[in-house]
Amino acid sequence: MFFQTRIKRKYMNLRAYRNPAKIMLAAFAAVVLAVVMIIPGILPGNAATAKAVTNEISGTLSATPGSSSVTNQALTVKTTTTEAASAGDYVEYTFTNVASTTLDNQDIKLADGTIIGKLRVISAAVAQVNKQSSGNASLQQDTTLDSWTATVRAVFNSEIERYPNGTTFEFSSKGVSMPVVWANKNYELHSTVTTTNGTGSIENTLTIPLYPPSTGGPSVGVIGTITFDSNQNMTTDSTLVFVPQKELNAGDEVTLNLSDASGIEFIPGKVKTAAITKTATRQVTTQTPVNGNGAYIIESPSATLQVTNVTAKSITVKIISGRIPVLRSFDIPLGANVVDLTQNNFTNNNSRFRVSDTTQTIAGEAVGEASGYSVQGTATNAGPVNLTTYHDEKGNEIKSRTVGKSPGVEIDGYKFIRSTTSSSGDVDNIYHKLKTRFVDEKGTEIPGHPEVDGTQDKRDIEGWTYISTTTEDNGDTVHVYHKTAEKEETKTVTRTVKFIDATTGKEIHDPVTQTVTIKRTNVVDSVTGDIITPGTWSTATWPKVDAPQIENYDLALSAPRADEVTVTSDTQDAEVTIPYTQGEENVTERKTVKRTITYVDASDESKQVAKTQEQTVTIERTNVRNKVTGEITTYGDWSTGKFDAVDSPSVENYDAPDMARVDELAVNGDSTDTSVVVKYPQGTEEVPERRIITRTIKYVDASDRSKELAKTVEQRVTLTRTNVRNKVTGAVTEGTWTTGSFEAVPSPEVENYGAPSDATIGAITVTVGTPSSTLTVTYPQGTEEVPEEKTVTRTITYVDASDEKTEVAKSVEQKATISRTNVRNKVTGAVTEGQWSAAQWEAVTSPTVEKYAAPDKASVDAVNITAQTEDSKVVVKYPQGTENVPESKTITRTITYVDEVDGKEIVTHVQQSVTLTRTNVKNLVTGVVTEGQWSTGSFDAVQSPTVENYGKPDTATVPALNVTPDMEDSSVVVKYPQGTVEVPESKVITRTIRYVDETDEKTEVAKAVTQTATVKRTNIRNLVTGEVKEGTWSTAKWDAVKSPAVKNYADPDTASVDAADVTAETADSSVVVKYPQGTEEVPEEKTITRTIRYVDGSGREIADAVVQKVTLKRTNIRNLVTGAVTEGEWSTASVDSQVSPEVAGYVDPSQLEVSAAQITGSSKDETITIVYKQTPAAAQAEQQQKQVQLARTGSNVLALAGAVLLAGLAGFGLKKLRQA
Repeated sequence: MFFQTRIKRKYMNLRAYRNPAKIMLAAFAAVVLAVVMIIPGILPGNAATAKAVTNEISGTLSATPGSSSVTNQALTVKTTTTEAASAGDYVEYTFTNVASTTLDNQDIKLADGTIIGKLRVISAAVAQVNKQSSGNASLQQDTTLDSWTATVRAVFNSEIERYPNGTTFEFSSKGVSMPVVWANKNYELHSTVTTTNGTGSIENTLTIPLYPPSTGGPSVGVIGTITFDSNQNMTTDSTLVFVPQKELNAGDEVTLNLSDASGIEFIPGKVKTAAITKTATRQVTTQTPVNGNGAYIIESPSATLQVTNVTAKSITVKIISGRIPVLRSFDIPLGANVVDLTQNNFTNNNSRFRVSDTTQTIAGEAVGEASGYSVQGTATNAGPVNLTTYHDEKGNEIKSRTVGKSPGVEIDGYKFIRSTTSSSGDVDNIYHKLKTRFVDEKGTEIPGHPEVDGTQDKRDIEGWTYISTTTEDNGDTVHVYHKTAEKEETKTVTRTVKFIDATTGKEIHDPVTQTVTIKRTNVVDSVTGDIITPGTWSTATWPKVDAPQIENYDLALSAPRADEVTVTSDTQDAEVTIPYTQGEENVTERKTVKRTITYVDASDESKQVAKTQEQTVTIERTNVRNKVTGEITTYGDWSTGKFDAVDSPSVENYDAPDMARVDELAVNGDSTDTSVVVKYPQGTEEVPERRIITRTIKYVDASDRSKELAKTVEQRVTLTRTNVRNKVTGAVTEGTWTTGSFEAVPSPEVENYGAPSDATIGAITVTVGTPSSTLTVTYPQGTEEVPEEKTVTRTITYVDASDEKTEVAKSVEQKATISRTNVRNKVTGAVTEGQWSAAQWEAVTSPTVEKYAAPDKASVDAVNITAQTEDSKVVVKYPQGTENVPESKTITRTITYVDEVDGKEIVTHVQQSVTLTRTNVKNLVTGVVTEGQWSTGSFDAVQSPTVENYGKPDTATVPALNVTPDMEDSSVVVKYPQGTVEVPESKVITRTIRYVDETDEKTEVAKAVTQTATVKRTNIRNLVTGEVKEGTWSTAKWDAVKSPAVKNYADPDTASVDAADVTAETADSSVVVKYPQGTEEVPEEKTITRTIRYVDGSGREIADAVVQKVTLKRTNIRNLVTGAVTEGEWSTASVDSQVSPEVAGYVDPSQLEVSAAQITGSSKDETITIVYKQTPAAAQAEQQQKQVQLARTGSNVLALAGAVLLAGLAGFGLKKLRQA
């Protein structure tokens, strides 16, 4: 009733809320309250028996999938009970493909630590895995790809009753492993945890990778361990392993043959030959079948194996019964100490012994090899085989050692220096580690460039210039540089302006000399002074030079100007010549014309052969010449004359000339000096010539070319020709040479020497171009074989052990002969020793001697004979007979601890031996033996050891066993699963952003930005094999980088380097941001002037000059970085044409009109002079005006009136007068 009242009251209060959200919240609170109030009334009381409590579960589940197991399973289960519970009640969970390992008997705790019960694993099974492991192929036909199933209960104690409304608890496990079915494909394993009386679930789906089949091919090998104690006493344990290429059945055989290089030999009497039955281990090969679900069907057949034949170099195992599937690994123990080491094949710091160069067959077919021993203990005892080691000068090993005595070999980055040999015969080859140095001309190291390892190329070094590279005696490379420096260079350029007579070219005024100096700063080699990088020349200016007024001279109309010039490095010394014209006057001119007759050699006209004849005629005329300069302006008519005829003379040693007579010749004003050349051909005569060509053949020792072995052969050929000699010059014109030949010369045989380098020196044709020569034929020194042998003897004597002077059986003498073939140099007598052959003293079984017991040596072992073997004696001692004959028998149990995957031994095996004894009685007369009673013994139980990097073995303890005399040696194999561990891995990837000058990318214009990003992954490493299963890399990112603004540079080609995602595949990278060099506009203008002057014949200006000016402009571009200016294009303009004006008193201007002209950037200031002729009237008026001015009489008005009157008389108007 109270509850109903409360509900009603809260409902009534809802009307007080105007906010809909508040109304909804209040209604929800009322419902919750009602449920809470009602539940206690409707729940039943505690049941008399345990029950499954209702609940809700949630949690997390993760694991690492593998092809054979799921590892690192981490499970967290959070449970909330939703009803009251009593002691004994429980929450039941169903685990599907989730391992329940470590959960059983785990306390159930609340958050405050209160223990409210325990977890119980009711059942757990890996049915499908067990089915696949059964070895029963039929049973595996329906193997599914499921794994673990389990039922787990959380069973409560009485503490749970303190929580009538339920409570929440958690439990977890981690690092748990779970086997899975091996499949030939990737498959999904759906893992779940649910409850049988609740809601919620925990789920995860793993992708199980394909189980990789064994990829190894068929093989046979002997494997095992070699163990050394602290005194280097060695024990061995050997097993024959094989993987067949096809199914083997009864009667098939497996063989292994050793070679000398294998390093071991079997001891036949010690190898176990008893038959043994083996069962195939669980293994997947490329031949393993699969069922319809993709699960491998792995059968485990058995076979009985037996060693049927064994020698020092081979062993044969026969399949007695059963079968062995294709590519399934089987092994048969051979026993302890059944091999001897014959060669030092230790590797990996003596941790392995390599058995190499074996041959092997399975069922008569050749297969691969798979032999080798692991080495245990403190040292190795490899026998008398020498080693060669390779060290640097500091003693660091730089190459793995090799067996035998080896000379120095090439090793990258090193140079062989020397070898040393220890007292035991081991060789140590010493090497120098190659270095590269960067030094100045004095050999001093360049700062910042220290010595580096290896042979490196030269490099660019700022402030230095590369000169040369040398290699030192120890192989080091030295790059030599010179330091650079800046040095100023100057250049003086001169312009000379000369003023000359236009006719004579002589200077008529002091010249103007303009000299400027320009400079540049070069980068030079501070040692040699040579220029490395030339600088940029400065500029200067030659100012404009105006032509001066010179008395009695006029500036020529077309005279050049000495304008202003900008002087650059390309400007050469210059000379400007300005010509002037001169006045005229009449002058008489005489002219002497000369004819010269020269008598010359026709072949060399510079050579005279007779006295020259000279004839002269003088004529004259009257000319007009400039009275100042003497220049002729008008020429008169010349008078006439003639040259008489002249006969040519005879000349000794010459033939008749080409002209017998030089004819008469008229002379007039057009005549000039003339020359007649009379040519005489030279006489000739014949001159014979000969030349001798020789070929010398020498026969020498190829090893000592200074030693001649046979008489030298010399061949001679004489060539001739007829030349023609010039009787005058003595010069000879060569004729054609005859030809000849050298005959072929066979090389002789030379005693004690082999075949020569050239069997025959061939015949050749001899011409004048054939040089005399010496040919050398070399003979190799001959050799011959020199046999050598050595015989050594072993004598075996059988003596009474109590009196060794008494021989009890005939002694045995064994002789063994070894031989070798040496090679003797027939010339020097030096002998090169050969390789000794092999021989052996065979094993000799000691004979049985009547009335004597077994000797101290049942047999004398075989001995391999070497060159160092000496004669020896062996004494075999026989004890005298006795009635008691003791007998013993040792029975051995060997426990081997192996890797579950590859069957290899992973820890030293345990060998248990029990020796049983008995005493027999022998009748020395009849030889009848009465056997005694055997003693008894037992093998103790052996607990399997914990092995680092491996899990728990399949057999925790090998049990104790009573030993009886009818037992054989036995073997127990304990298998260990391989362990794994997580291996974190990371790598840093770098992006470098460089900001460079676009024109020269070697020049950085801003500090480079280096960005790094780290990616990580977790790999799984097999602790045994070291094999790492790679995890998935994380990703990272390089942020975007905005390119900076750089002074004097324009915007870069990349405004911002984009952000980039970084993965494991991303390589270190470099981004180059290029900045164009900044520029600015530099305006420039210049004014070009054309001046037109109007002058009379004396150069006096008679009208105002016309000055035409135009201004040209251009915009240049200056590089803000280098300062270099790129010139722009000048604008263009034009000046108008100009008609020459009419000038009073003057006529006939030299130019009626000055044409219009186009003005460009190459145009220069120009002055054009127009010359007028003065009319006679104007000249007279001018003369009169001068007279008036000289008289200085009258007024200015009268002078002007006179001038007007004169102008009127001349017919000119007042206007013309004013213009004048």
